[in-house]
Amino acid sequence: MINKEVEISILLALVLCVDEQIYILKDQHKLNVKNKFNKLLKVSKKYENEVRKSMELSGEYGIEAVYDALMDSISEAKDKAYANEN
Repeated sequence: MINKEVEISILLALVLCVDEQIYILKDQHKLNVKNKFNKLLKVSKKYENEVRKSMELSGEYGIEAVYDALMDSISEAKDKAYANEN
């Protein structure tokens, strides 16, 4: 059985991870792409705020813990990708 709050927490954590990656890359692109990144950041933040309001999530479902685990996985994947680059 699916726990809606847990699934939403995972989705919100993924949105936070995407925000982090976009923030890292947004200075690496030309103005047109930067504007699209900025729009994406704004939309994802609005989504997060709306979901938090409607579900009244306060972190009890471990959004930060899921976010930390996902970012650790992303960091590990980056390390491997950069190691393979050399």
